[in-house]
Amino acid sequence: MSALKVWLNRQPPWRQLLISVAALVAVVALSTQVVQTTIGGGSPSGPSSSSFATTPGGAAAYASLIRDAGGTVTQRRVGFSEGTPVSPGSTLLLLDVDVLDDSEVFAVRRFLDDGGRMVAGGISGTSWINRVADISLESASTDTNVAVVAAEQGGGARSIVHTGGVGFDADTVPQDAVVVARVADVPVAVRLSVGDAGGTMVVLANTAVLQNRLLGERDDAAFALSLIANRPAVFAEQPHGYGQRGGVSGLPARWRWCLGLLLCAALAWMVSRGRRNGPTESAVRDLSPARREYVDALAVTLARSRRRTRTDGSTDGADTSPAVPVGAREERQR
Repeated sequence: MSALKVWLNRQPPWRQLLISVAALVAVVALSTQVVQTTIGGGSPSGPSSSSFATTPGGAAAYASLIRDAGGTVTQRRVGFSEGTPVSPGSTLLLLDVDVLDDSEVFAVRRFLDDGGRMVAGGISGTSWINRVADISLESASTDTNVAVVAAEQGGGARSIVHTGGVGFDADTVPQDAVVVARVADVPVAVRLSVGDAGGTMVVLANTAVLQNRLLGERDDAAFALSLIANRPAVFAEQPHGYGQRGGVSGLPARWRWCLGLLLCAALAWMVSRGRRNGPTESAVRDLSPARREYVDALAVTLARSRRRTRTDGSTDGADTSPAVPVGAREERQR
């Protein structure tokens, strides 16, 4: 630890600041994640009508209700055109799914043709719902927030909360369809027979009755259970963004952020430890100065300047001529 402190003290101020900021960010991110993982912190999250979502608009409470009633819940993370096909003995729930491509629509229709049961909801998904059942449902407005449930639906539900102010145009509902719930004269839930094997599709104009915030109101819970018809429930989660992913992409988003911050901190540390490149190397080698000629000239100068002082103050054969470097003297003799 002391060696690290000494090394940090030797770094330039800008590098010390960079290392400190990176380390602080990494520590804060990791600490936050550890606290949330340990004590279960964090606010409710998840997309609308997803069985994983704990927000008011999620359907996690619906999945728990089915389990508490003794039912089986499967949360499917792959598309219908891939992976193991959904068993026709199940009830498939496609809630607030805006778009399905042609291959998915074909797979859902095949599931219904084999005798499957599907609950689809959300007026925004009317386009693909019409393609699956070969119908032409259109939307209509409603005035009240209470819908009356038809006795044919069963389950003991008599009235449910209906929000959003939207239903289906009665003129576009097929004649052989059963209106499961209505607000005045506006159908808000209809049941259709699809295929020759007894396939059934229940279409809701609004899925709020199945969401966490309203599941405990009026007869919403009883109505929600009646939609399953005592079958295993399969929540389609791939359209909500819960596809099967592996590797780093399979980690929660917060963990990916932590890994990214740790990587940035590691890169900052590597940059601070690495040696910086100096100036470019010269194409010509720098030779050492000619020291031999200088030393010879200095020796001659010292030899000529030595004088023997007599008692009368004269010199004894001392050469008083100016010093001439050896190289210059040899050049002169030539």
